[in-house]
Amino acid sequence: MLWSSINCLAPISKSQNLRELSIALVPNPPTLTDLLRSVGRLEKLKILAFRLTVDPALESYAGRWPPNLEWIGLSGRFTDAAAPAFVDIPASATQLCVESCPLVTAAFFRRLLPHLGQHLDYLKVGSSTLNCDYLETFFVPLPRLRCLRATIEQLEFGQDFKSSWTADDFHLPDVSNHRLERVEVDMSRLKEHPTFSSDYLRTIAAYRVIPRLRKVVFVGDRDILRDQQGDTGMRELNDKLKALAREDGEAATIGEGDAGVYIKRPSAWQ
Repeated sequence: MLWSSINCLAPISKSQNLRELSIALVPNPPTLTDLLRSVGRLEKLKILAFRLTVDPALESYAGRWPPNLEWIGLSGRFTDAAAPAFVDIPASATQLCVESCPLVTAAFFRRLLPHLGQHLDYLKVGSSTLNCDYLETFFVPLPRLRCLRATIEQLEFGQDFKSSWTADDFHLPDVSNHRLERVEVDMSRLKEHPTFSSDYLRTIAAYRVIPRLRKVVFVGDRDILRDQQGDTGMRELNDKLKALAREDGEAATIGEGDAGVYIKRPSAWQ
């Protein structure tokens, strides 16, 4: 259901059979408080996508989330200080998409994700910076995460950026039971760095830094991705992931035929 008017608040609050609601394109969306007061008692609502123009950190936030939400899509002009408004998202919400939030930085996720770690299995981050703290920010707090999709707009490795990585470069706690299987990285918006080495992810796979990683999707033009499908680094990463899937045998959730490395054009990535 696409919400076309803020005047629909009252009818929506009475729509007890409503399962999906998107107000992400509404020109004048409500505050988070007004939204949750309207949908908080909709027990059948599973999917909720919305945009905020008023920062929850600046309003007197109140309200309850629909109790059985499964997917939440969040966008808008709010700041990192808004993170506490989202920490009580219900445990039924296993998928979170945060896109088109130009004022949000990694600090927002560092505050929020530890509160969602016991139930989130899918995370899509609309814009972020890839640096040496990336795994610690988006991976470690979410031990149940199975799929991470991220749009990388900036690289900040600086002097730490390497053409070759080892397992010692990843200072992570014990993640031997982490469930992450699939990583999708959209690098088509990169401007400052013309190329990216797959060695970063190849080391993660080779040393099983992320033990269950089986599939990596790169999105971007070929002049952005230095490692091509025929490049040694990309081929080694592809072969390693397929070999790990083959070792999984009947227990595999991503089979050998689907495992590996894929390069897609931005138009083919949704």
